[in-house]
Amino acid sequence: MALSCQQQAERVEETVLQPVDQWVNSQERRCRDEPCNWWTLCLNKLFCWLVVVLVKVTLWITTIVVRWVYRTVCTVVTVIVGVGALLFGNSDILRQALKDLWELVKDGFYSAIGAVIFAALTIVDIVQTWLHIQPAKRPLTKRERELLRPIFRDSLVYDAIEIVDGRSGLLTLSGRALTMGFTIYLPTYSERTLVHECVHTWQFQSGRFRYIGNSALNQLDSLVFSRGYQPYNWQPRMDAGESWFSLRSAEAQAQFIEDVYAGGSFDFDDMETPDDTSPGAFFREDPSGSNAFAVAGTAYTKQANDAWRILRTL
Repeated sequence: MALSCQQQAERVEETVLQPVDQWVNSQERRCRDEPCNWWTLCLNKLFCWLVVVLVKVTLWITTIVVRWVYRTVCTVVTVIVGVGALLFGNSDILRQALKDLWELVKDGFYSAIGAVIFAALTIVDIVQTWLHIQPAKRPLTKRERELLRPIFRDSLVYDAIEIVDGRSGLLTLSGRALTMGFTIYLPTYSERTLVHECVHTWQFQSGRFRYIGNSALNQLDSLVFSRGYQPYNWQPRMDAGESWFSLRSAEAQAQFIEDVYAGGSFDFDDMETPDDTSPGAFFREDPSGSNAFAVAGTAYTKQANDAWRILRTL
């Protein structure tokens, strides 16, 4: 079966962009460790960092192109080719093209709805802050940054993220955590919830308002139209062969990373060394072992590693 345009974009990220991102991270570590040559007035370190910054900017622009421009052009071309193939009795290409087109239109609709929701809730936030209905925002703590960095590396704008601890009036009326852009509302604090919500922050950085509309409409669907649908449940889709990147629901993507954080492990090669099963152990990078993630006897380690590579690349 031919890959959809979204899946093709994912393959480009996995085979081209992610290896470049890994090289950038190793280069960054080399720049950090490289000694300053006094006879060059430390220009050797400056040049090293300039290369890293230049490649990072290029990688960021390329990623945006792959995620949106490539997908749009791919969809248009596939529709044209599909119409041509239909004349020769082949309807498969056009059928896939129409699915791609529907997904593209749906993402655009999600973005429009998300922008409206974001604007409305931002007004609520401003009013509640002015009336002292919700606690003051705070930046991420040092501990929280250390917790998040192995998962996201430099793909999160950590300095932009703000946390609101405790009840926040209308915004946390349901009792659930809520993320609007870079602001995370945590009525009940837990580190795994913070990880979940920071996936939404990552989604906002990479897709702007689309995740907000996606989350809201998928949850509305589960409450009104499809009573059996669970927008947070990633297992049925992955068991059917879908990847993390192509999951229908933004909430399922965030829940998967939360579950990997809470239930993943790092298994040491040395049989005498106990495996690390503490929260976040999956995201260790250590040549003395390997990570693992399984639920009810089914291994999802590959899907988790693929998702992790994408998360580290904005």
